[in-house]
Amino acid sequence: MGAATGINATLLTGLVGERGTVVVIELDDDLAEGARTHLAGAGYKQVTVVCRDGARGDADHAPFDRIIVNAGAWDIATAWWQQFAVGGRLVVPLRLHGSGLIRSIASPAPTPT
Repeated sequence: MGAATGINATLLTGLVGERGTVVVIELDDDLAEGARTHLAGAGYKQVTVVCRDGARGDADHAPFDRIIVNAGAWDIATAWWQQFAVGGRLVVPLRLHGSGLIRSIASPAPTPT
């Protein structure tokens, strides 16, 4: 989440290949539009930029194999768990307690019961 210039999205396209897709979520309208413009101009057709609150995820493009959060979080949003594909993985810089300690946490999604 967090589109900014689109550079992280371009890096992720190298991992998903030409047949994969990357969806990035940006809260700011101007940054989202700028990322769309940069990505389209550079020929990255497999990237979709949506403008919304990243804590809500993007149910329209779910389920996701990976969710990578580019901003610090206080908690793991419910939407992220709900929008995982079976065997998905979440990577998030999570604030662990009030001291400001932040650690990047990678966790597999729960398997369905």
